[in-house]
Amino acid sequence: MKKSSPDGPLAAYIKSYTDNGGIQAELATAWGVNQGTISQYQSGGLPGVVVAVRIEQTTGGKVTRKQMFPTSWHLKWPDLL
Repeated sequence: MKKSSPDGPLAAYIKSYTDNGGIQAELATAWGVNQGTISQYQSGGLPGVVVAVRIEQTTGGKVTRKQMFPTSWHLKWPDLL
């Protein structure tokens, strides 16, 4: 799993979600991953391309693919150019 900063946008979203009463298992279900993977994301891990799209969709754009992959989004999703 590629690493990002543990204070990056995805980790910050997960922290905010759980600080406001949400549980990691809910995110895991919505994103199609297991709860351990959510913990990895919170520690700075990055999702694969399919899950990144799902995250962007389910967060209503609060966490975007461009934010998660600031230097490589254009290579992964050229349709966003």
